[in-house]
Amino acid sequence: MMKLPDKPIALGRTAELYAWNNDQVLKLFFDWFDLKNIQFEQHMAQTVHAAGLPVPAAGEIVQINGSYRLLYERVSGQNMWEVLEKQPWRLFALARLTA
Repeated sequence: MMKLPDKPIALGRTAELYAWNNDQVLKLFFDWFDLKNIQFEQHMAQTVHAAGLPVPAAGEIVQINGSYRLLYERVSGQNMWEVLEKQPWRLFALARLTA
């Protein structure tokens, strides 16, 4: 049985992110987010990455302890919340990036 690290490195609306290996993160979805949604996210993330946009590469869907998780490439840098804390005037520009 594989054990997750104690603390997530990020929290979102649909999942928690955990450091996984040296070059990956594991997206642990909340119970209400089903496999079909995970597969759709994987497909969309792979399509966007293949188009050459600067986004982390989505990897495989793995089953750990009976639940499905999605692996992503781990990238370094500040997250948007950290940038927003230091530069709140960039709110609208950052919002456009996420859209």
